[in-house]
Amino acid sequence: MMAERKKNQPSRRLFLAILSIIVVILSWYVLTSWAGMIPPAFLPPPQYIISDFFRVLTS
Repeated sequence: MMAERKKNQPSRRLFLAILSIIVVILSWYVLTSWAGMIPPAFLPPPQYIISDFFRVLTS
């Protein structure tokens, strides 16, 4: 039981981290594109993040 939980923990933590990153990026994209809110100054516009992400994936 204990070893099973220990083996399951890192993948669950990684899944939660990826899910939280996706939720943050998507919600920020929705706020900036649909609601017209000004994005934070230290972050580029969301379309650049998405295009850079796909450029990294395809390179």
